[in-house]
Amino acid sequence: METDRTGTVHAVLGERGSIQSWMQVERGPGSLMSSPAVLSGIAGIMTQAANQQAIMEIARSLETIDSKVDDVLRKPMASSDRNCLQP
Repeated sequence: METDRTGTVHAVLGERGSIQSWMQVERGPGSLMSSPAVLSGIAGIMTQAANQQAIMEIARSLETIDSKVDDVLRKPMASSDRNCLQP
């Protein structure tokens, strides 16, 4: 049964004509956003986005470390440094 409020209807549970089991049903965007299934899905999407961002930050850090290690390995060793390594 339609009501004066847009997006709100009333339904009867049980026997027709009985006024004991009325139920109010919300329809529209507001009711969709309060659905537990929708909220759970949104939480999952947000978690996935946060994980992807963290992985991208780690990958950037690893690239920086890799380039620094390459620079150290390619740099020629000075003679004073070689003397430090000998027993």
